[in-house]
Amino acid sequence: MSLPGCGRVLHFLSWGARSGAEHMVLNLCKATRDLEPAVWFPRPGPVMQEFCSAGIPCLDTVSVLGQPDKTRGGFSLLHIHCGTYEPAAHRAARRLGIPSIATLHSHVSLPELDCPLICVAPHTAAIQDALNRVRVIPNAVDTAEFSPVPPAPRDRIVIMRVCRPDRCAPWFLEAMDLVLDRHTNAELWIVGEDGPSSERVRFLGPRADVRDLLRRADIFAYAPFPDRGSHDLCVLEAMATGIPAVVTDVPAVRQSVQHLEDGLLVPFGDIEAFAAAVERLIQDSALRAELARNARASAETRFSLDRVAADYLRAYRDAIEAPPPLPADMIRRRVRGAVAGRLRVAGFERELVLLNDTLAHSPLAGRYWIIGGLLIGWARQGSILPHDCQDADFGLLDEDRDRFLATIPLLSAAGFAPFARYIDNRDVPVEYSFMKQGMRFDFFFHEPAGDKLRSTFFGFSPAHNHPEPIELICEVPRYGLSPMEFLGCTWLKPDDHEGFLTAEYGNWRVANPAFDHRSDDHSVVLINWWNNALRTEFSDQGI
Repeated sequence: MSLPGCGRVLHFLSWGARSGAEHMVLNLCKATRDLEPAVWFPRPGPVMQEFCSAGIPCLDTVSVLGQPDKTRGGFSLLHIHCGTYEPAAHRAARRLGIPSIATLHSHVSLPELDCPLICVAPHTAAIQDALNRVRVIPNAVDTAEFSPVPPAPRDRIVIMRVCRPDRCAPWFLEAMDLVLDRHTNAELWIVGEDGPSSERVRFLGPRADVRDLLRRADIFAYAPFPDRGSHDLCVLEAMATGIPAVVTDVPAVRQSVQHLEDGLLVPFGDIEAFAAAVERLIQDSALRAELARNARASAETRFSLDRVAADYLRAYRDAIEAPPPLPADMIRRRVRGAVAGRLRVAGFERELVLLNDTLAHSPLAGRYWIIGGLLIGWARQGSILPHDCQDADFGLLDEDRDRFLATIPLLSAAGFAPFARYIDNRDVPVEYSFMKQGMRFDFFFHEPAGDKLRSTFFGFSPAHNHPEPIELICEVPRYGLSPMEFLGCTWLKPDDHEGFLTAEYGNWRVANPAFDHRSDDHSVVLINWWNNALRTEFSDQGI
Protein backbone atom coordinates (compact mmCIF):
# COMPACT_ATOMS: atom_id res chain seq x y z
CA MET A 1 0.00 0.00 0.00
CA SER A 2 1.35 3.42 -0.92
CA LEU A 3 0.27 6.99 -1.66
CA PRO A 4 1.79 9.52 -4.05
CA GLY A 5 4.13 11.80 -2.17
CA CYS A 6 5.30 9.17 0.31
CA GLY A 7 8.94 8.15 0.01
CA ARG A 8 10.87 5.49 1.86
CA VAL A 9 10.22 5.37 5.64
CA LEU A 10 12.70 4.59 8.41
CA HIS A 11 11.08 3.42 11.65
CA PHE A 12 12.81 4.00 15.00
CA LEU A 13 12.29 1.48 17.82
CA SER A 14 14.39 2.02 20.94
CA TRP A 15 14.65 -1.71 21.73
CA GLY A 16 13.73 -4.91 19.94
CA ALA A 17 11.56 -6.41 22.66
CA ARG A 18 8.57 -8.62 21.92
CA SER A 19 5.53 -6.56 22.84
CA GLY A 20 2.43 -5.04 21.30
CA ALA A 21 4.17 -1.90 20.03
CA GLU A 22 6.88 -3.84 18.18
CA HIS A 23 4.30 -6.20 16.70
CA MET A 24 2.22 -3.23 15.55
CA VAL A 25 5.25 -1.70 13.82
CA LEU A 26 5.99 -5.02 12.14
CA ASN A 27 2.41 -5.18 10.84
CA LEU A 28 2.64 -1.59 9.63
CA CYS A 29 5.87 -2.32 7.76
CA LYS A 30 4.25 -5.31 6.07
CA ALA A 31 1.19 -3.28 5.09
CA THR A 32 3.30 -0.47 3.62
CA ARG A 33 5.90 -2.67 1.98
CA ASP A 34 5.73 -0.51 -1.17
CA LEU A 35 7.50 2.21 0.84
CA GLU A 36 10.48 -0.14 1.34
CA PRO A 37 10.46 0.41 5.12
CA ALA A 38 13.47 -0.25 7.34
CA VAL A 39 13.75 -0.25 11.12
CA TRP A 40 16.44 1.39 13.22
CA PHE A 41 17.17 -0.46 16.48
CA PRO A 42 19.65 1.40 18.74
CA ARG A 43 19.56 -1.70 20.95
CA PRO A 44 18.99 -5.18 19.47
CA GLY A 45 16.37 -7.53 20.79
CA PRO A 46 14.59 -10.78 19.97
CA VAL A 47 11.86 -9.26 17.79
CA MET A 48 14.46 -8.27 15.21
CA GLN A 49 14.43 -11.84 13.93
CA GLU A 50 10.76 -11.43 13.01
CA PHE A 51 11.47 -8.23 11.07
CA CYS A 52 14.35 -9.90 9.22
CA SER A 53 12.22 -12.96 8.45
CA ALA A 54 9.61 -10.64 6.95
CA GLY A 55 12.24 -9.04 4.73
CA ILE A 56 12.29 -5.75 6.66
CA PRO A 57 15.90 -4.47 6.94
CA CYS A 58 17.14 -3.79 10.49
CA LEU A 59 19.73 -1.04 10.93
CA ASP A 60 21.89 -0.04 13.87
CA THR A 61 22.94 3.43 14.97
CA VAL A 62 26.26 3.29 13.15
CA SER A 63 24.46 2.49 9.88
CA VAL A 64 21.99 5.34 10.34
CA LEU A 65 24.04 8.16 11.85
CA GLY A 66 27.50 7.08 10.76
CA GLN A 67 26.55 7.70 7.12
CA PRO A 68 24.16 10.67 7.34
CA ASP A 69 24.32 11.50 3.62
CA LYS A 70 23.36 7.95 2.70
CA THR A 71 20.50 7.93 5.23
CA ARG A 72 19.33 11.36 4.11
CA GLY A 73 19.32 10.27 0.50
CA GLY A 74 17.69 6.92 1.19
CA PHE A 75 14.75 7.90 3.39
CA SER A 76 12.05 10.56 3.13
CA LEU A 77 10.71 10.24 6.69
CA LEU A 78 11.78 9.09 10.16
CA HIS A 79 8.87 7.50 12.03
CA ILE A 80 9.71 7.52 15.76
CA HIS A 81 7.85 4.91 17.82
CA CYS A 82 8.07 5.56 21.55
CA GLY A 83 6.73 4.57 24.92
CA THR A 84 8.13 7.74 26.45
CA TYR A 85 10.02 10.78 25.23
CA GLU A 86 12.93 9.84 22.92
CA PRO A 87 15.06 13.01 22.65
CA ALA A 88 17.91 11.18 20.87
CA ALA A 89 15.60 10.17 18.02
CA HIS A 90 14.34 13.73 17.58
CA ARG A 91 17.89 15.05 17.60
CA ALA A 92 18.76 12.46 14.95
CA ALA A 93 15.90 13.66 12.74
CA ARG A 94 17.16 17.24 12.97
CA ARG A 95 20.73 16.11 12.28
CA LEU A 96 19.66 14.08 9.26
CA GLY A 97 17.48 16.91 7.99
CA ILE A 98 14.51 14.70 7.08
CA PRO A 99 10.88 15.11 8.20
CA SER A 100 9.77 13.07 11.19
CA ILE A 101 6.61 11.89 12.85
CA ALA A 102 6.16 10.21 16.25
CA THR A 103 3.73 7.55 17.45
CA LEU A 104 3.20 7.22 21.20
CA HIS A 105 2.36 3.62 22.13
CA SER A 106 1.90 4.10 25.89
CA HIS A 107 -0.11 6.31 28.21
CA VAL A 108 2.28 9.13 29.10
CA SER A 109 2.40 12.81 28.21
CA LEU A 110 5.12 14.21 25.97
CA PRO A 111 6.55 17.72 25.86
CA GLU A 112 6.09 19.87 22.79
CA LEU A 113 7.62 18.09 19.78
CA ASP A 114 8.92 19.60 16.58
CA CYS A 115 7.02 16.98 14.58
CA PRO A 116 3.42 15.69 14.40
CA LEU A 117 2.37 13.27 17.14
CA ILE A 118 0.13 10.23 16.71
CA CYS A 119 -1.54 8.66 19.74
CA VAL A 120 -3.11 5.22 19.51
CA ALA A 121 -5.95 6.10 21.88
CA PRO A 122 -8.10 9.17 22.58
CA HIS A 123 -7.45 9.12 26.32
CA THR A 124 -3.71 9.38 25.63
CA ALA A 125 -4.19 12.19 23.10
CA ALA A 126 -6.14 14.14 25.74
CA ILE A 127 -3.14 14.43 28.09
CA GLN A 128 -0.57 15.68 25.56
CA ASP A 129 1.03 19.11 25.58
CA ALA A 130 -1.47 21.56 24.08
CA LEU A 131 1.14 22.73 21.54
CA ASN A 132 1.59 19.27 20.02
CA ARG A 133 -0.08 18.54 16.69
CA VAL A 134 -1.94 15.37 17.67
CA ARG A 135 -4.05 12.93 15.73
CA VAL A 136 -5.44 9.58 16.87
CA ILE A 137 -4.76 6.42 14.86
CA PRO A 138 -5.71 3.25 16.74
CA ASN A 139 -3.71 0.07 16.75
CA ALA A 140 -4.58 -2.49 14.12
CA VAL A 141 -4.66 -6.24 13.73
CA ASP A 142 -3.84 -8.29 10.68
CA THR A 143 -7.23 -9.96 10.21
CA ALA A 144 -5.76 -12.36 7.66
CA GLU A 145 -3.14 -13.59 10.12
CA PHE A 146 -5.51 -13.65 13.10
CA SER A 147 -8.66 -15.32 11.83
CA PRO A 148 -11.14 -17.85 13.21
CA VAL A 149 -11.02 -21.55 12.45
CA PRO A 150 -13.87 -24.06 12.87
CA PRO A 151 -13.96 -25.08 16.53
CA ALA A 152 -12.49 -28.49 17.24
CA PRO A 153 -14.40 -30.77 19.59
CA ARG A 154 -12.87 -30.82 23.06
CA ASP A 155 -13.89 -31.75 26.57
CA ARG A 156 -13.01 -28.45 28.25
CA ILE A 157 -13.63 -24.76 27.75
CA VAL A 158 -10.26 -23.03 27.29
CA ILE A 159 -9.93 -19.61 28.92
CA MET A 160 -6.84 -17.77 27.69
CA ARG A 161 -4.89 -14.72 28.79
CA VAL A 162 -2.17 -13.26 26.55
CA CYS A 163 -0.05 -10.42 27.98
CA ARG A 164 3.10 -9.53 29.84
CA PRO A 165 2.69 -10.36 33.54
CA ASP A 166 2.95 -6.73 34.66
CA ARG A 167 0.01 -5.71 32.44
CA CYS A 168 -2.62 -7.77 34.27
CA ALA A 169 -3.91 -7.18 37.81
CA PRO A 170 -2.69 -9.75 40.38
CA TRP A 171 -6.28 -10.46 41.48
CA PHE A 172 -6.96 -11.97 38.04
CA LEU A 173 -5.76 -15.38 39.27
CA GLU A 174 -8.04 -15.17 42.30
CA ALA A 175 -11.00 -14.58 40.00
CA MET A 176 -9.93 -17.50 37.81
CA ASP A 177 -9.66 -19.76 40.87
CA LEU A 178 -13.34 -19.03 41.55
CA VAL A 179 -14.24 -19.94 37.97
CA LEU A 180 -12.24 -23.17 37.93
CA ASP A 181 -13.60 -24.24 41.33
CA ARG A 182 -17.17 -23.88 40.04
CA HIS A 183 -16.66 -25.25 36.53
CA THR A 184 -14.70 -28.47 36.22
CA ASN A 185 -15.14 -28.32 32.45
CA ALA A 186 -12.87 -25.24 32.16
CA GLU A 187 -9.12 -24.71 32.12
CA LEU A 188 -6.89 -21.63 32.03
CA TRP A 189 -3.96 -21.02 29.67
CA ILE A 190 -1.65 -18.09 30.47
CA VAL A 191 0.53 -16.96 27.57
CA GLY A 192 3.43 -14.58 28.20
CA GLU A 193 4.29 -15.71 31.72
CA ASP A 194 6.20 -18.64 33.16
CA GLY A 195 4.95 -20.36 36.28
CA PRO A 196 4.07 -23.68 37.88
CA SER A 197 1.46 -25.40 35.70
CA SER A 198 -1.15 -27.81 36.99
CA GLU A 199 -3.77 -30.03 35.39
CA ARG A 200 -6.12 -27.10 34.71
CA VAL A 201 -3.80 -24.07 34.76
CA ARG A 202 -1.07 -23.94 32.12
CA PHE A 203 1.65 -21.29 32.13
CA LEU A 204 2.94 -21.27 28.56
CA GLY A 205 5.57 -18.50 28.83
CA PRO A 206 6.48 -16.08 26.04
CA ARG A 207 5.42 -17.57 22.71
CA ALA A 208 5.85 -16.78 19.04
CA ASP A 209 2.77 -18.86 18.07
CA VAL A 210 0.11 -16.70 19.75
CA ARG A 211 -2.08 -16.87 16.63
CA ASP A 212 -2.27 -20.68 16.76
CA LEU A 213 -2.85 -20.71 20.51
CA LEU A 214 -5.72 -18.22 20.27
CA ARG A 215 -7.44 -20.49 17.77
CA ARG A 216 -7.64 -23.12 20.49
CA ALA A 217 -9.32 -20.78 22.99
CA ASP A 218 -13.01 -20.25 23.75
CA ILE A 219 -12.84 -17.18 26.01
CA PHE A 220 -10.25 -14.42 26.29
CA ALA A 221 -9.90 -13.06 29.85
CA TYR A 222 -7.69 -10.14 30.81
CA ALA A 223 -7.68 -7.59 33.64
CA PRO A 224 -5.58 -4.57 32.57
CA PHE A 225 -4.97 -1.70 34.98
CA PRO A 226 -6.82 1.63 34.67
CA ASP A 227 -3.63 3.70 34.48
CA ARG A 228 -1.46 1.56 32.21
CA GLY A 229 -1.47 0.93 28.51
CA SER A 230 -2.88 2.91 25.66
CA HIS A 231 -4.61 0.52 23.20
CA ASP A 232 -3.95 -3.13 23.93
CA LEU A 233 -3.16 -5.15 20.82
CA CYS A 234 -3.71 -8.50 22.54
CA VAL A 235 -7.45 -7.76 22.79
CA LEU A 236 -7.64 -6.92 19.07
CA GLU A 237 -5.90 -10.18 18.20
CA ALA A 238 -8.39 -12.15 20.27
CA MET A 239 -11.32 -10.32 18.66
CA ALA A 240 -9.96 -10.96 15.16
CA THR A 241 -9.65 -14.65 16.00
CA GLY A 242 -13.32 -14.67 16.93
CA ILE A 243 -12.94 -15.04 20.68
CA PRO A 244 -15.27 -13.16 23.03
CA ALA A 245 -13.34 -11.13 25.61
CA VAL A 246 -13.99 -10.55 29.28
CA VAL A 247 -11.90 -7.52 30.21
CA THR A 248 -11.84 -4.80 32.83
CA ASP A 249 -13.57 -1.58 31.83
CA VAL A 250 -10.48 0.60 31.50
CA PRO A 251 -9.36 3.04 28.77
CA ALA A 252 -6.78 0.68 27.21
CA VAL A 253 -9.54 -1.70 26.07
CA ARG A 254 -12.69 0.42 26.19
CA GLN A 255 -12.22 1.68 22.63
CA SER A 256 -12.04 -1.93 21.43
CA VAL A 257 -14.73 -3.84 23.33
CA GLN A 258 -18.39 -2.83 23.31
CA HIS A 259 -20.21 -4.33 26.28
CA LEU A 260 -22.63 -7.11 25.29
CA GLU A 261 -21.91 -6.42 21.63
CA ASP A 262 -18.54 -8.05 21.07
CA GLY A 263 -17.37 -8.76 24.63
CA LEU A 264 -18.02 -8.11 28.30
CA LEU A 265 -16.66 -5.18 30.34
CA VAL A 266 -16.28 -5.55 34.11
CA PRO A 267 -15.43 -2.86 36.71
CA PHE A 268 -11.76 -3.00 37.63
CA GLY A 269 -11.13 -4.68 40.98
CA ASP A 270 -14.48 -6.49 41.20
CA ILE A 271 -13.28 -10.07 41.51
CA GLU A 272 -16.73 -11.63 41.81
CA ALA A 273 -18.07 -9.69 38.82
CA PHE A 274 -15.10 -10.71 36.71
CA ALA A 275 -15.53 -14.37 37.62
CA ALA A 276 -19.29 -14.14 36.98
CA ALA A 277 -18.74 -12.66 33.53
CA VAL A 278 -16.42 -15.53 32.56
CA GLU A 279 -18.89 -18.02 34.00
CA ARG A 280 -21.70 -16.46 31.97
CA LEU A 281 -19.84 -17.22 28.76
CA ILE A 282 -19.00 -20.74 29.91
CA GLN A 283 -22.67 -21.46 30.57
CA ASP A 284 -24.25 -19.60 27.63
CA SER A 285 -22.82 -21.05 24.42
CA ALA A 286 -25.26 -19.05 22.26
CA LEU A 287 -24.07 -15.73 23.75
CA ARG A 288 -20.48 -16.88 23.42
CA ALA A 289 -20.99 -17.60 19.73
CA GLU A 290 -22.80 -14.29 19.10
CA LEU A 291 -20.08 -12.23 20.78
CA ALA A 292 -17.44 -14.19 18.87
CA ARG A 293 -19.03 -13.33 15.50
CA ASN A 294 -19.42 -9.68 16.48
CA ALA A 295 -15.82 -9.50 17.76
CA ARG A 296 -14.52 -10.69 14.41
CA ALA A 297 -16.74 -8.19 12.57
CA SER A 298 -15.51 -5.35 14.82
CA ALA A 299 -11.89 -6.23 14.14
CA GLU A 300 -12.54 -6.25 10.40
CA THR A 301 -14.49 -2.99 10.23
CA ARG A 302 -12.83 -0.84 12.92
CA PHE A 303 -9.28 -2.14 13.40
CA SER A 304 -8.20 -3.76 10.15
CA LEU A 305 -4.58 -3.29 9.21
CA ASP A 306 -5.41 -1.89 5.76
CA ARG A 307 -7.62 0.82 7.21
CA VAL A 308 -5.09 1.90 9.84
CA ALA A 309 -2.19 1.73 7.35
CA ALA A 310 -4.10 4.11 5.06
CA ASP A 311 -4.41 6.57 7.95
CA TYR A 312 -0.65 6.36 8.53
CA LEU A 313 0.10 6.91 4.86
CA ARG A 314 -1.92 10.12 4.91
CA ALA A 315 -0.05 11.21 8.04
CA TYR A 316 3.27 10.46 6.28
CA ARG A 317 2.30 12.50 3.24
CA ASP A 318 1.16 15.43 5.39
CA ALA A 319 4.46 15.41 7.30
CA ILE A 320 6.57 15.20 4.15
CA GLU A 321 4.64 17.93 2.34
CA ALA A 322 4.45 20.29 5.32
CA PRO A 323 6.44 23.51 4.81
CA PRO A 324 9.66 23.67 6.83
CA PRO A 325 9.30 25.53 10.15
CA LEU A 326 10.29 29.17 10.29
CA PRO A 327 13.58 29.90 12.09
CA ALA A 328 11.70 31.65 14.91
CA ASP A 329 9.49 28.58 15.37
CA MET A 330 12.53 26.31 15.50
CA ILE A 331 14.20 28.48 18.14
CA ARG A 332 11.02 28.61 20.21
CA ARG A 333 10.57 24.84 20.06
CA ARG A 334 14.16 24.18 21.03
CA VAL A 335 13.91 26.57 23.97
CA ARG A 336 10.73 24.86 25.08
CA GLY A 337 12.42 21.50 24.58
CA ALA A 338 15.29 22.59 26.82
CA VAL A 339 12.81 23.76 29.45
CA ALA A 340 10.90 20.49 29.17
CA GLY A 341 14.18 18.59 29.59
CA ARG A 342 14.94 20.49 32.76
CA LEU A 343 11.44 19.77 34.03
CA ARG A 344 11.98 16.04 33.41
CA VAL A 345 15.22 16.18 35.39
CA ALA A 346 13.46 18.09 38.18
CA GLY A 347 10.70 15.49 38.25
CA PHE A 348 13.29 12.71 38.48
CA GLU A 349 14.99 14.54 41.34
CA ARG A 350 11.68 14.79 43.23
CA GLU A 351 11.09 11.06 42.87
CA LEU A 352 14.62 10.28 44.07
CA VAL A 353 14.11 12.43 47.15
CA LEU A 354 10.81 10.65 47.81
CA LEU A 355 12.54 7.27 47.50
CA ASN A 356 15.26 8.42 49.89
CA ASP A 357 12.65 9.61 52.40
CA THR A 358 10.65 6.40 52.04
CA LEU A 359 13.66 4.18 52.76
CA ALA A 360 15.14 6.38 55.49
CA HIS A 361 13.09 4.68 58.20
CA SER A 362 12.75 1.29 56.53
CA PRO A 363 14.60 -1.98 57.25
CA LEU A 364 16.82 -1.12 54.28
CA ALA A 365 18.03 2.19 55.72
CA GLY A 366 21.83 2.37 55.59
CA ARG A 367 22.07 -0.83 53.54
CA TYR A 368 21.62 0.25 49.91
CA TRP A 369 23.79 2.54 47.84
CA ILE A 370 23.93 4.49 44.59
CA ILE A 371 25.60 2.97 41.51
CA GLY A 372 25.42 3.44 37.75
CA GLY A 373 24.65 6.67 35.95
CA LEU A 374 23.31 8.26 39.11
CA LEU A 375 26.72 7.90 40.76
CA ILE A 376 28.51 9.13 37.63
CA GLY A 377 26.34 12.25 37.53
CA TRP A 378 27.12 13.06 41.16
CA ALA A 379 30.85 12.38 40.76
CA ARG A 380 31.31 14.07 37.38
CA GLN A 381 29.14 17.16 37.66
CA GLY A 382 27.18 17.07 40.90
CA SER A 383 23.85 16.65 39.10
CA ILE A 384 21.67 14.21 37.18
CA LEU A 385 22.98 13.21 33.76
CA PRO A 386 20.52 14.74 31.25
CA HIS A 387 20.53 11.61 29.07
CA ASP A 388 19.99 9.33 32.07
CA CYS A 389 17.21 11.12 33.92
CA GLN A 390 14.66 8.31 33.91
CA ASP A 391 16.68 5.42 35.31
CA ALA A 392 18.21 5.02 38.78
CA ASP A 393 20.37 2.06 39.86
CA PHE A 394 21.03 0.96 43.43
CA GLY A 395 23.11 -1.82 44.95
CA LEU A 396 22.50 -3.96 48.03
CA LEU A 397 23.99 -7.11 49.49
CA ASP A 398 22.36 -10.48 49.06
CA GLU A 399 22.42 -10.90 52.86
CA ASP A 400 19.88 -8.05 53.06
CA ARG A 401 17.35 -9.72 50.78
CA ASP A 402 14.74 -10.12 53.54
CA ARG A 403 15.18 -6.49 54.54
CA PHE A 404 14.64 -5.44 50.93
CA LEU A 405 11.52 -7.58 50.55
CA ALA A 406 10.12 -5.98 53.69
CA THR A 407 10.46 -2.54 52.10
CA ILE A 408 8.48 -3.38 48.96
CA PRO A 409 5.09 -2.50 50.54
CA LEU A 410 6.53 0.86 51.65
CA LEU A 411 7.82 1.65 48.17
CA SER A 412 4.54 0.55 46.63
CA ALA A 413 2.55 2.76 49.00
CA ALA A 414 4.74 5.71 47.98
CA GLY A 415 3.83 5.14 44.34
CA PHE A 416 6.85 3.10 43.24
CA ALA A 417 4.94 0.35 41.46
CA PRO A 418 6.50 -3.15 41.40
CA PHE A 419 7.35 -3.73 37.75
CA ALA A 420 9.60 -6.74 37.20
CA ARG A 421 12.13 -9.05 38.78
CA TYR A 422 14.85 -10.83 36.84
CA ILE A 423 15.83 -14.40 37.75
CA ASP A 424 19.27 -15.72 36.84
CA ASN A 425 20.31 -19.20 35.76
CA ARG A 426 20.49 -20.32 39.41
CA ASP A 427 16.78 -19.44 39.82
CA VAL A 428 17.77 -16.55 42.10
CA PRO A 429 16.16 -13.09 41.71
CA VAL A 430 19.05 -10.71 41.00
CA GLU A 431 17.23 -7.49 40.12
CA TYR A 432 13.96 -5.84 41.16
CA SER A 433 12.52 -2.93 39.17
CA PHE A 434 9.94 -0.33 40.13
CA MET A 435 8.21 2.25 37.94
CA LYS A 436 6.89 5.69 38.83
CA GLN A 437 5.77 8.41 36.42
CA GLY A 438 7.52 6.63 33.57
CA MET A 439 10.80 6.47 35.52
CA ARG A 440 12.57 3.27 36.48
CA PHE A 441 14.26 2.41 39.78
CA ASP A 442 16.37 -0.77 39.80
CA PHE A 443 17.85 -2.61 42.79
CA PHE A 444 20.69 -5.06 42.04
CA PHE A 445 21.81 -7.71 44.51
CA HIS A 446 25.57 -8.11 45.11
CA GLU A 447 27.38 -11.13 46.55
CA PRO A 448 30.88 -11.19 48.06
CA ALA A 449 33.25 -13.33 45.99
CA GLY A 450 36.63 -13.29 47.70
CA ASP A 451 37.97 -9.76 47.37
CA LYS A 452 35.30 -8.93 44.77
CA LEU A 453 31.64 -8.02 44.72
CA ARG A 454 29.64 -9.90 42.10
CA SER A 455 26.35 -8.91 40.48
CA THR A 456 24.30 -10.13 37.50
CA PHE A 457 22.06 -8.34 35.08
CA PHE A 458 20.03 -9.14 32.00
CA GLY A 459 20.86 -8.28 28.38
CA PHE A 460 20.70 -9.51 24.81
CA SER A 461 23.31 -11.01 22.56
CA PRO A 462 24.59 -8.64 19.87
CA ALA A 463 23.58 -10.84 16.95
CA HIS A 464 21.22 -8.80 14.78
CA ASN A 465 19.67 -11.74 12.99
CA HIS A 466 18.79 -13.73 16.10
CA PRO A 467 19.54 -11.97 19.41
CA GLU A 468 19.12 -14.12 22.49
CA PRO A 469 18.80 -13.23 26.18
CA ILE A 470 22.05 -13.32 28.09
CA GLU A 471 23.16 -12.88 31.68
CA LEU A 472 26.18 -10.69 32.32
CA ILE A 473 28.12 -11.46 35.50
CA CYS A 474 30.12 -8.51 36.80
CA GLU A 475 32.83 -8.20 39.41
CA VAL A 476 34.37 -5.10 40.95
CA PRO A 477 36.87 -4.79 43.82
CA ARG A 478 35.10 -5.21 47.14
CA TYR A 479 34.46 -1.84 48.75
CA GLY A 480 33.00 -0.23 51.82
CA LEU A 481 30.39 2.50 51.90
CA SER A 482 30.57 6.17 52.78
CA PRO A 483 27.94 8.93 52.85
CA MET A 484 27.45 11.46 50.08
CA GLU A 485 25.23 14.55 49.89
CA PHE A 486 23.09 14.73 46.78
CA LEU A 487 19.79 16.50 46.04
CA GLY A 488 19.66 17.71 49.63
CA CYS A 489 19.72 14.14 50.95
CA THR A 490 22.31 11.80 52.41
CA TRP A 491 22.97 8.66 50.38
CA LEU A 492 25.54 5.90 50.51
CA LYS A 493 28.12 5.25 47.78
CA PRO A 494 31.22 3.08 47.33
CA ASP A 495 33.88 4.66 49.55
CA ASP A 496 36.42 4.75 46.71
CA HIS A 497 33.88 5.83 44.12
CA GLU A 498 36.55 6.88 41.64
CA GLY A 499 38.15 3.43 41.75
CA PHE A 500 34.75 1.77 41.51
CA LEU A 501 33.68 3.84 38.50
CA THR A 502 37.00 3.29 36.75
CA ALA A 503 36.78 -0.46 37.35
CA GLU A 504 33.35 -0.52 35.67
CA TYR A 505 33.35 2.29 33.12
CA GLY A 506 36.99 3.06 32.37
CA ASN A 507 37.23 6.78 31.59
CA TRP A 508 33.91 7.65 33.19
CA ARG A 509 34.64 11.39 33.12
CA VAL A 510 33.92 11.45 29.38
CA ALA A 511 30.21 11.28 28.58
CA ASN A 512 29.09 8.20 26.66
CA PRO A 513 25.29 8.22 26.19
CA ALA A 514 25.60 5.11 23.98
CA PHE A 515 27.35 3.04 26.69
CA ASP A 516 26.77 -0.67 26.06
CA HIS A 517 27.44 -3.09 28.91
CA ARG A 518 28.26 -5.93 26.52
CA SER A 519 31.20 -4.12 24.95
CA ASP A 520 32.05 -1.17 27.20
CA ASP A 521 31.61 -2.47 30.74
CA HIS A 522 35.03 -3.33 32.21
CA SER A 523 33.45 -5.23 35.12
CA VAL A 524 31.85 -7.98 33.00
CA VAL A 525 33.77 -11.21 33.63
CA LEU A 526 31.36 -13.76 32.16
CA ILE A 527 28.49 -13.77 29.68
CA ASN A 528 26.13 -16.76 29.59
CA TRP A 529 22.99 -17.53 27.68
CA TRP A 530 20.23 -16.67 30.11
CA ASN A 531 18.42 -19.99 30.30
CA ASN A 532 15.60 -18.62 32.43
CA ALA A 533 15.28 -15.29 30.61
CA LEU A 534 12.55 -14.44 33.07
CA ARG A 535 11.12 -11.05 33.80
CA THR A 536 8.40 -11.97 36.24
CA GLU A 537 5.72 -10.07 38.03
CA PHE A 538 6.02 -9.40 41.74
CA SER A 539 3.59 -7.74 44.11
CA ASP A 540 3.97 -5.46 47.09
CA GLN A 541 4.62 -8.66 49.03
CA GLY A 542 7.71 -9.37 46.92
CA ILE A 543 6.27 -12.57 45.46
